[in-house]
Amino acid sequence: MVYVLLFINAIVVALMAMYIYENERRMGEMIAKLDRTGVTVHSETVDKFVELLSNSCGCKQNKEFVNDIEDLSEEKGPCKVKRPSDCMDLDKSTCKSGIYKIYPEKTSGFNVFCEMGEHGGGWTVFQHRMNGKINFYRDWESYKSGFGNMNEEHWRCNESPNGQKFTTMDKDNDMHKDNCAVKYKGGWWYNACLHSNLNGLYLKGIHTTPADGTGVNWYQWRGHKYSLKTTTMMIRRT
Repeated sequence: MVYVLLFINAIVVALMAMYIYENERRMGEMIAKLDRTGVTVHSETVDKFVELLSNSCGCKQNKEFVNDIEDLSEEKGPCKVKRPSDCMDLDKSTCKSGIYKIYPEKTSGFNVFCEMGEHGGGWTVFQHRMNGKINFYRDWESYKSGFGNMNEEHWRCNESPNGQKFTTMDKDNDMHKDNCAVKYKGGWWYNACLHSNLNGLYLKGIHTTPADGTGVNWYQWRGHKYSLKTTTMMIRRT
């Protein structure tokens, strides 16, 4: 399983004890931790990203988030919490992984998937790939609003942070002469074009597509001809 955390200006990939660095200005800073390695991030970074997830940043609820994001009770089984500001406010001893309504400052609240079992818990998940049921080759509005099922494959929402450019099939913000999202069948912080493509086509491992990198790829780990079978992108405050 691959866990990827979104920061602001660079990408760091780690495979167990090995760290490989590759800068992609368009993506913003991302830290990938593989295997069972845990990572935390600074509260300022989390605040920026939570703002991007909130209604106040224009992340509106998409009708494709069916059934799994109804207004949830503040009590979920043995897990008792009143108006958590994020997943870190949940009681790790009683709260299981699942969908919770969080209330960041200056918002009316919105639902997210909280990962409570891995790497110490308290993680807010904003991307998950696991079986290929959800198509991630989508337009700008779909990525802005979010899509999928929070209990399975989904993208929570996107507003490009601090001017970092996100490219989709209909909104070309990358530095390549062509649209990288169209070329590599995804939606991502492409530069010109890619070393990673976690929203690419779900190709179930080794693939032979004409364009290298069209799968759920991370070049420095498995190369462009291997499509990862599971990815999770999540963030938490320290």
